[in-house]
Amino acid sequence: MTLQPVTRAEFEEGLREDGIQQPEFHPAPVQGDGGIAKRAASLLGSSVADCRSSLECGFFNSPANVLQEVVYTLEYMAAEGIKRETHRKELVRIGRKAITALGEAAQ
Repeated sequence: MTLQPVTRAEFEEGLREDGIQQPEFHPAPVQGDGGIAKRAASLLGSSVADCRSSLECGFFNSPANVLQEVVYTLEYMAAEGIKRETHRKELVRIGRKAITALGEAAQ
């Protein structure tokens, strides 16, 4: 048996012929007491610079909390369908910085 490369369209057509449904992504609502959604909304309601400075204020004390806020905010954006590319890129950048800080602290 040999494997042949196929395009995405051919792959999906094969799945349809076999009656296999591919799962669709449905973001789950952000869990919590509402304070998480409020915090995410306040970060997204501000400018990118304000969002960055708000998250970096607690960065040196607890990068784990900053990473958690970044994750919750990105989940909130997905659940609500918010498409703010500059905020998303900045959140990812801060998340990477927090992961790096956590990794260096463990050494």
